[in-house]
Amino acid sequence: MALPGAPQSLTHTNLDQAASFNHGLVTATPAVTHYEYRLGGVNGEWVEYDAPPRTITGLNNGQTYPLSVRAVNDDGAGTATNTSVTPTGDDGDDTNDNGWDDQSPFANAGHANKNFDWGDPDD
Repeated sequence: MALPGAPQSLTHTNLDQAASFNHGLVTATPAVTHYEYRLGGVNGEWVEYDAPPRTITGLNNGQTYPLSVRAVNDDGAGTATNTSVTPTGDDGDDTNDNGWDDQSPFANAGHANKNFDWGDPDD
């Protein structure tokens, strides 16, 4: 019996009421048939998916969830790789509602138009 190894390079992104994760593909003999993830520690239910990346929705912003990911082949489930995710309310887009890049000095300038009176240039 040859169980698959643990998924490597597990990364995640916290989103608005969601989290996405990605990891390297696991090579095993027999071949990996699918992957599974589990939220909530040992009491969570394993959820099957074909391949990374994966997005989990319906989460509460600000709540930390333990996340486990494992590969499965015909011999069974391999060792899990573990991390935790905490949805933040961020939509994952690097622009804010007014279209500026979040890192721009104008990002939080607001949505109001500003009018300036520079005066008559001939005065």
